[in-house]
Amino acid sequence: MIVEQKIINNFFEISKKNILKIFDPQNINSVKFVKSDNILELYDKNKNLLIRAYYQEIGTWDYNTKIWIWSWNKILTNNKLSVLTKQIKKNSKNILKQIITCGDINICKDLEEYYYISKNGNFSYDDDIMKIIKFAMYVNDIPWYIELSNNNDSTIPNGKIHYFFITSIINY
Repeated sequence: MIVEQKIINNFFEISKKNILKIFDPQNINSVKFVKSDNILELYDKNKNLLIRAYYQEIGTWDYNTKIWIWSWNKILTNNKLSVLTKQIKKNSKNILKQIITCGDINICKDLEEYYYISKNGNFSYDDDIMKIIKFAMYVNDIPWYIELSNNNDSTIPNGKIHYFFITSIINY
């Protein structure tokens, strides 16, 4: 798998077009987790079901401290919910090989950042958090993600955003 910013952004834009054919993530107002089955249900402001889907946790962004933590590095995470983020950590070896053979300084810088992101369970990150989310989606070939904050899930502390992969949509 070639890790390059242009390819990752293209993957994300295609994913975005595809998901908008099904539902608009901007319309998410609330969520219900069916934890025993790793299923979530997303609802709009009128309590209409947007989608029912299988999910896995990506990680949590604390925008006050600028700390990112992968789901595989969380103590309380259900192991079944962090399988895909563990793949990101495993993929770091492939990124290291690309760094060694890299000839373009700008691509090398991106590769070094992705290597750092994928190897560390939590870290300070002052760039656009979507770079991490797009990378995670690309590495795992995931159709979409959602972000939840205190605005649509009262169990989430203020200042934090939880990110989840939508691994497959059951119905909408």
